[in-house]
Amino acid sequence: IEAISLSRGSYGPVEIIKKDGGGWNLNWAGEQGSREANTDLIDSYLTDLSTLKAERWQRVDRQALQKWGFDQPLLEIRLESPGGESELLLIGSSVPENPGLHYVWNPRRESCALASLAPLESLRRAPFSLRSLRLAPPAQEVFRLKLSASGVGQVELVRPSQNWRVVPGSGGSVEEAPIEL
Repeated sequence: IEAISLSRGSYGPVEIIKKDGGGWNLNWAGEQGSREANTDLIDSYLTDLSTLKAERWQRVDRQALQKWGFDQPLLEIRLESPGGESELLLIGSSVPENPGLHYVWNPRRESCALASLAPLESLRRAPFSLRSLRLAPPAQEVFRLKLSASGVGQVELVRPSQNWRVVPGSGGSVEEAPIEL
């Protein structure tokens, strides 16, 4: 696989393109330029997709795609080979009588699979779920980092020398143990 395109996800179209030297880049319409993707995660998802097993098959009536959720799929996944060939998978609605299964269809075929697709929610949250977890430049170039989370508040980390320290906010106290990043 040379490239993966995800559309219909939570944040719009995402393209994942294999880099010449290995690894993957992520392009998203919500940002300019490309970012490094989490290579291990992308490779894991490709393995999941290539080993996808159908629990059952159902014939698809192309005049009634809404029955399986293919009229408005949860996700469209296009896989492109180095030779320029591509395959499209539509991920439809969940199977009502089988929790954990979704309708998965390649429109070239007459039937859709009822299959478990473990990384579905993560793929739908792309690009955020697929970004590399590495902070931009190497950590020795970062001297101050602010983290915030809903319901938790904000924490500031500083690195005045070799060790990171937590800067206590509004009257709080913090232990002086070094932090490993």
